[in-house]
Amino acid sequence: MTLRSQHIIVVRVGAALALWLFSLQASAQEVPNKPEWYLELGVGRTDNLNRDPDELESDIGKVGVGFAGRTDRRWLRAALGGDLEYRRYEIDSSEEPLEDDDEVLGTAGLQLELHAIPDRIQWDFRADYGQSRIDPLGAVGPSNRQRTTSYATGPKFGLPLGSRTLLKLGGEVADQEFEVTQDLDGRSTNILLELERQLDEVTKISLVGDKREIEYDLDGQMHDIESLMLKYNRELASGEALVSIGAGRVSVNGVEADPVAVGQLVWKRDVGVRSGFEICVGREITDAGSAFESAGVAIGCPGDLSSLESVARTATNREQGVVVDIRSKEDFRKGHITDAVHILPSDIKAGNLGKLENQKSNPIIVVCQTGQSSQESANLLAKGGFENVSLLKNGLIAWNEANLPLVKGKK
Repeated sequence: MTLRSQHIIVVRVGAALALWLFSLQASAQEVPNKPEWYLELGVGRTDNLNRDPDELESDIGKVGVGFAGRTDRRWLRAALGGDLEYRRYEIDSSEEPLEDDDEVLGTAGLQLELHAIPDRIQWDFRADYGQSRIDPLGAVGPSNRQRTTSYATGPKFGLPLGSRTLLKLGGEVADQEFEVTQDLDGRSTNILLELERQLDEVTKISLVGDKREIEYDLDGQMHDIESLMLKYNRELASGEALVSIGAGRVSVNGVEADPVAVGQLVWKRDVGVRSGFEICVGREITDAGSAFESAGVAIGCPGDLSSLESVARTATNREQGVVVDIRSKEDFRKGHITDAVHILPSDIKAGNLGKLENQKSNPIIVVCQTGQSSQESANLLAKGGFENVSLLKNGLIAWNEANLPLVKGKK
């Protein structure tokens, strides 16, 4: 049996900088975020550095920095974040078990969304730096890590077909590079076509066609991957369920393999405000480069959405719709989203909606403190004829954690 233990002492300092990440199309409705950073210093010791039978002991010293910032505007959404760490090893051995006795760990990423016509035409760009395993089945350690970089850019289009149906078309050109497994370096192009139908305020189905072409640098191999999927997604009172089923096939240098069944089942549930668990099982066709790139330390289901993404959508959508705050009057006075309308759940049940009655064709975002109690009110509004009702995942707690502004006083 291979055992591992380590003891680390860490000192961290941080600050919030009153700087905007970007400045574009400034207006009173824009929602910037204050970038944050921290500095981390640490020393430690491990009795099994590589997590293997050799049980190599080593002292560890590290210096790290973390940073995060985002801005959500009508024409631009941007996010910049990362956590980088320089680590030095002092190994208790006269041999040279490691090629290098120091390394840089962590990730850094930039994502931009430029909206020529909000929710209709946009151009995306992303750049990522990180690490993956050299052997995706091996243990994580200094001898089984490599640096990876990737870049991607492309357009997205949304065409409404009625009030509840949306046709989406997207394209992307990407490039990925690996420090060690360079035979997986390559470029890819991807085209996605999706027809989405909103069945009710929490349920939607979609038909998705995907085509991806990958060209590897080393031997010039061309891989074509195609898939057609039917997806069903439903937001639960305290979680989410996703089911997809379809078929896919791959061809290498023009030689096609037989189609295979692909699909996914995901079930998520929030446990309290800050915890949750998820179950996911599925089958997909992917290229080796993507498989290696994902063989890091992150764990999660493909396509996971964080509460911050829900916050970002709310920050954007509130410019075109109405935020309905269902918390108590006292909590509302202490701080609420700008221009939010305060309505108690009891008034929603009784149909006492006031001026909200005139907003049935506009987006409605229902907000509570934790995201746990807004589902019932959202359901009642949808049954009452409101065409587009959504929730703020994890409520005002997530909004505060994203450092987005609140205003005080009675609306």
